[in-house]
Amino acid sequence: MPLNTQVHGRLNAFFNLKNFTDVVTSLPKPETPMTDILFPPAKRKQKTSPSIAVKDIENATGAVPVVVRGSHSYSVNSGKKSIASIEVQPLSMNKFVSGADLNSLIAMGDIDSVKAKLTETVEELKDRTAASTEILVCQALSGKIEYPASIEGGGTDVYTVELGNLKNVGGSKLGASSTLADLQKLLEAQYIAQKQTGAASDVRFLAGDQIYSKIVELVVNATGNVPVQWTDFGCTLFGKYKIMQVSATYALPGETDATDVIDPKSIQTIDLNNTGKLFYAALDDLDAKLQPLPFFATYEEKKDPSGVKVISSSKPLPAFAVSKSTIKKYLN
Repeated sequence: MPLNTQVHGRLNAFFNLKNFTDVVTSLPKPETPMTDILFPPAKRKQKTSPSIAVKDIENATGAVPVVVRGSHSYSVNSGKKSIASIEVQPLSMNKFVSGADLNSLIAMGDIDSVKAKLTETVEELKDRTAASTEILVCQALSGKIEYPASIEGGGTDVYTVELGNLKNVGGSKLGASSTLADLQKLLEAQYIAQKQTGAASDVRFLAGDQIYSKIVELVVNATGNVPVQWTDFGCTLFGKYKIMQVSATYALPGETDATDVIDPKSIQTIDLNNTGKLFYAALDDLDAKLQPLPFFATYEEKKDPSGVKVISSSKPLPAFAVSKSTIKKYLN
């Protein structure tokens, strides 16, 4: 059964760019904790090109990126630039809405439910896009993005972007007999290493589960006046070291194994004022007027079975400033 003209009219009205933008803006914001920490709205940049200039990423991260997808990688240690821009790969998803469902709503005179059905579909795609962007951000924190990519013919590849190497802080570790004073020395050594990156105006210590538990243990067992302030993100020690527990994990599409965002025994430092930028490249979609929207969806009519396939698109590239971040393992 073909879609009737009323359905077509409702679809075209819904996916009008202005109306669609209003709908998306009104939807609840998905939970994206790492994206919000590293790339708050002020650090999100929309580019009017399907590619991101290497120079822009260098300015944001302090390093030349590497992009590998069926090609040779580019050494971040080389002074020779072999590429001028990065073609950002899209996050594209779809969901089918049957013509029978839409026509039934029209036949019952329930016009508002057509918009509600489309809004529900778009919200699901938006949430999935936000979740995928969150994974890219979590991977970028380590300096390397590796995300599965579909290729023509039904095969899969890996979309890889190497943003640089974290500064590894060596030295001693905490043991069974370590004290709060020992912890302070290690934190200070990492803080100094962070300052040496040139980014230390608002330093945050991102702590894995095991080391954070060890820190809490040392604080609780310490005698005398313990210099700790408990906060909404974790704790501040000695009025200087802002420590945030990061227990988050992620699983790539099609996989069940979870990966820790931060190694459980390690702490990674970042400067909240120097985290890089979350770029959005221009979409390859005429309905979106080729704009660099963080999220957009359109539709195409299907004949067998009759209905519409709602298709979403987003082109995020989280360019985390890896060269302005350090990592240290605190536990054996």
